[in-house]
Amino acid sequence: MAIWKTKGGEPWTGKIVAAMSRDFGKTWARIDSPVSEEYAKVDQGYMDVTVDLNGKFHFVWLDDREEVGNSQGLRYANFLDNQPNAVWQDHRDLVASVCTCCWSEIEADSKGSIHVLYREDKPRDMNLISSFDGGKSWQKPGVVWPFGWQFTGCPHQGGGLVTTQVEGTVVLHAVIWNGKSSNRGLFYSQSIGQSKWTSVIRVGNDSSASGDIAAIGNDQLAIVYTAGDSEKKQVLLRVSGDGGRSWSKELRLTQEDVDASHPKIVGTLDGFRVFWTEWLDNGDAISMMSVL
Repeated sequence: MAIWKTKGGEPWTGKIVAAMSRDFGKTWARIDSPVSEEYAKVDQGYMDVTVDLNGKFHFVWLDDREEVGNSQGLRYANFLDNQPNAVWQDHRDLVASVCTCCWSEIEADSKGSIHVLYREDKPRDMNLISSFDGGKSWQKPGVVWPFGWQFTGCPHQGGGLVTTQVEGTVVLHAVIWNGKSSNRGLFYSQSIGQSKWTSVIRVGNDSSASGDIAAIGNDQLAIVYTAGDSEKKQVLLRVSGDGGRSWSKELRLTQEDVDASHPKIVGTLDGFRVFWTEWLDNGDAISMMSVL
């Protein structure tokens, strides 16, 4: 499944659309949008999609269908392509008011549970909300780490989320950004078996941001992020071979003179793949990839 946002008549507007491939990406066909026509003209975006072991796709996004103006709601729907007239179902308003333009992350774990990492409205900390029945019902959100950051505005900073297992127990790994001046920067934390999140580990320095995390198996983890000033930002990588207990030194993936942003990382059978954007002096942007 591929999901993207069309260009709207106003800045930041445009409807979310989706397409499905049933032959491993060789051909694609449009399917219905998870957002109904009733909200076609409502600002919508900052989405993410995952698929569980049963082939059901789970999708989250933000939109301001209540037209509040200074916040957006966290929405959810799922899609099981098991019949010719399959439709999006189990639509839910997960959280009524969240940070307006920080991306969310959704992950399906090995037990079939669904987890969504998002930035709360008040305070502006990262929260987690989970479903243990395939998206039909959702537990009350809980904070990943209580920085208590009060901020009026949007930092344009989401987080990264991935799941592994330890002796059959699901482990959640999150990388989150905090803007509070006393603890500004990127942090890693984990939760074993839906217990409380363990103490956070700083990733990089106070300029580190835009973090993402991926796993290969249950022990190999990698965090990718940016660091630098407003003029030049580098893409950096740290890896763990023991399930997040210890981390390597930083590895720089970009050249010193580039300005990079929005790194993403995925784990494959052949290693980690990192993607990011580099901004050129004329204002254009190019996409880059590194094979690790």
